[in-house]
Formats: sequence, structure tokens, C-alpha cells
Amino acid sequence: MPQAFDTVHNQVQNYLRECIRSGTYKPGDRLPSERDLARSLDVSRGSVRIALRNLEQEGVLQRVERVGYFVGPSKLVYEPGRLATFTGTIRGEGYRPGARVLQVREELPGREIREYLRLPVGKTIYFIQRLRLASGRPAIIETVYLPSDLCPGIISIDLNDRSLWGLMTGEYGIELGRAEIHLSLMTLNAEQARLLEVPAGSPAFLLTRLTFDRQDVPIEFDHEIYRGDISEFHIQAVAGHGVGGLNNGHTHS
Repeated sequence: MPQAFDTVHNQVQNYLRECIRSGTYKPGDRLPSERDLARSLDVSRGSVRIALRNLEQEGVLQRVERVGYFVGPSKLVYEPGRLATFTGTIRGEGYRPGARVLQVREELPGREIREYLRLPVGKTIYFIQRLRLASGRPAIIETVYLPSDLCPGIISIDLNDRSLWGLMTGEYGIELGRAEIHLSLMTLNAEQARLLEVPAGSPAFLLTRLTFDRQDVPIEFDHEIYRGDISEFHIQAVAGHGVGGLNNGHTHS
């Protein structure tokens, strides 16, 4: 158990986190009952109850009514300070990357998207919406806006289980420069929750990004909705340079 100056329920939380981190309890495993945990740790059931509820709120545990607590799914770790593909990030964590196309079309953009991409009136964009998967598990709803003359015909390609950035850089010769991103919290509506296979009203991360090429020309604007229970963001900060990553890049398709 951790240091004596911690509150008892914090000690229990830290102990359970370490058990999960070390693999003693794996994703999907059922934890011992409150009574058994209290007895084995020599603490009160009240302290165990608070610890379990706190870990449930953090998404570490999931509670099944009249059954008990289970270890939640493992986290997918993203680093906004790196311009890395979703495909590469997920593979690096040992998962199989995937994508399922939800909507694809060519259209005239609204004023906001047109101004972000610095497009003249009358220029069209490609609207691409996909569900990103990690070993078949829904992880992100991705909505991308691309100038259609930047990568003509890309929506005629089968974009299921393909890296969009792989196509843009490999097939169209686009060189990535920098990105401006914004990360915030949101709750999922019924349709978003259905796609991500979680209850409506569940918490999620909303990431918006404007990407530029090496000539500092905007080439893409997108919204990405990350499942809150399985997503974790790691950000590095360097003294004198602000928070690394919140205005210069993130994981992408």
C-alpha cells in the first residue's frame, strides 16, 4: 500500500491501479468484492467503496449492477505533440488499425470551413467521415474536410481500412508542415454514442485541427471525437516553450 499520509481510499485506488498496470487484473477481469478487498487490505468497506467509485468515474473500472466491478478496456495513448498517423500509433500499441467509411461526398463548404482552408467562393471540398477502429473496437469518429483540387479523386478510392494521410503523402505528394489543434471535452449524443458503442451522454474528447503543408498553406480541417473511456493524451511541456503539442500537431489518420 502507498504512503501513510495518503487517505485510505487513495491508497486503495493506487493499489488497484498498480494491480491493473502490472497485469494482476487484466481488461475484462472481475475484481474481488468490496468485502473481500476490505478484508485483504485491512481497510473499511467504506474506503473500498469510495475507491471503486472513483476508479469507475475515471473509466478505469466498469460496474455491472448486482455483479460487481470489472477492469475497463485498456487505454489508447495519443501524443498531440507528434504529427503521427492513427495507423502507426495504433500499430505501435499492439492493436490492428481500421477504418469504416460513414459518409463521403464532394460539396461546397460553409463559410467557416471555407475560411479555415482559405478557399475562394465556389471551390468545392471533400467531406470524409469515418469510424476509426482499434482491433475492431470503435475509437474515434473522424470528420475531414479537404480541398478537392488538392487531391482530386481521392473519394473514388476505397477509404475503408486505409490511412488517409498515407494516401495524401504517398499518392498526391503532399508534405506535412504543421498543425493548429484544440482539445476539449464533450458528451456524446445518441448517434455518436451508437457509433462508438457507449451509452448516450458518455464523456468524450473533441479534437479539432487545421493542418498546413510545408509552404504553410492549409490543406485539411477536421473534427475528431475520441471515446473518453479508452483514450488518454500525453503532452510534453518544455520550459519557455509553452505546452508542447496543443498548437503544433496530433495523431491523425
